[in-house]
This record gives sequence, C-alpha cells and structure tokens, in this order.
Amino acid sequence: MDSHLKKHIQNPGKTIDILERVIKEICNRIDFSDYDSNSVKLNEVTKVIDNLTEKNVDVPDELRRLKATLSLTMHDQEEYIKQLQGMEIRLSAVLDGLRLQLSKNGQTATTRRLKKRYVLETSPAILQKEIRKAIRELGGKGQKKKIIEIIERNLEGKFKKNDRIKKNDTEMWILNVTKERGFMIRDGVIKSGSPHGIWELRGR
Repeated sequence: MDSHLKKHIQNPGKTIDILERVIKEICNRIDFSDYDSNSVKLNEVTKVIDNLTEKNVDVPDELRRLKATLSLTMHDQEEYIKQLQGMEIRLSAVLDGLRLQLSKNGQTATTRRLKKRYVLETSPAILQKEIRKAIRELGGKGQKKKIIEIIERNLEGKFKKNDRIKKNDTEMWILNVTKERGFMIRDGVIKSGSPHGIWELRGR
C-alpha cells in the first residue's frame, strides 16, 4: 500500500478535517452578498458600452476599467463556485458508496439507532467541531476547563434532552466531549503528548 494513502487510512478523521478546512477556505473567497449585485452591474455596464460603441462614441476609460474589474471578480467567484459544485457531486457519490457498503454489511439498523440516539444527545460530529472551534479560539491549545467553558457557551440553547443528565456528578455532554477527544487523538487531530490538562490541535 502506498505510504501516503496509508497515512490517510490510519487517520481518516484528520483527512476529513483538512477537507472541511479546504471547503471553508474556498467559501471564504466567494462574497455571495455581492455576487448578484456585481452580475447586475456587469450587465448594465456592458449594455452602456455596447450602446456607445454602436453610436461610434468613445467609451470612457473609467467605464472600461469598471467592466474589466467586474468581469475579473465575477470570473474568479464563478470558478470557486464551480469548484464547490464539483466537490459536492464527488462527495455525494462517495457518501452514496459508503452508505451502500454499510448497508451490505448490515449496518443500516445500527445507523438508524445512532440517529435516534442523537435526537436526545448532541452528535459526536458536532462535539468534535465545537472542540476544534474552542481550541482554535484559544490559539491552538488550551486547558480542558477553559475549552469546556467555551463549548458550553457556544452550545447554550442547543443542548439536547439527555445532554444535561448527570453521571457521577458530571453532565453527559462533558463526558461525551472527553470521549470524543480520545477519538480525535486516535485520528491525529489532537496531539497525544501534550501536557496534562492541555488540549492541542495538530497542524495549527
């Protein structure tokens, strides 16, 4: 097996985390709030330039520069949108294949049980996302207590029914956060050799 592929197989969570960051970075390059307005402006400017050209009237340089700027902006954003659309198609196909494999291995019922469970508890995916968000807010590493406080603040009003149930005087969501940290260490997302009580992201 190729060593590069083996690394990703051993740490699938880290691979998904990188993909999530790539998608987020591409999305940050698209200003959807300006996309529609820029499209309208470009159409209007193009019409004005075409009308002036038909009447043999000199087109002002400022108008030409505005069209060039709008065209470049629209082109760049459309390329990013195409990238995301292509990723969506490929990821949908990958997920369909994954679901098919799980179904063939008799995991469909298990998946349904997990979905039912997470109606009552915050899902592992959300907890891991909040863990990463809290650690990044602290600069890439921080004490467990502070991380728990940030997660609690961010999830306030979003907790599920069983999250607040206590086991050994500790709320279930906190126990689940600690459990997910263990999985994140296994997947190479969080460093395993950090000082006691310190949670630190890899590749921060």
